[in-house]
Amino acid sequence: RFLEGLHRPGRTYEIVEMDLAGDRATLRVDIADRGHVWGQHKMVVVLRGGRIQSLDIVETRLTLWRIND
Repeated sequence: RFLEGLHRPGRTYEIVEMDLAGDRATLRVDIADRGHVWGQHKMVVVLRGGRIQSLDIVETRLTLWRIND
């Protein structure tokens, strides 16, 4: 539900790194459209009782790629 507004057909999200400390998880998520990774989000998730209390995107990095003809 948190990412519904960002989702497009053909877009995928892959968790590539996760660090869990107590009730707080820090995630790095690759964002790809049709197999081309174009960005990465760093997210901080606060959990309580096994439920997400908050999810904040604290950093977005854009990646350029070359399309060969």
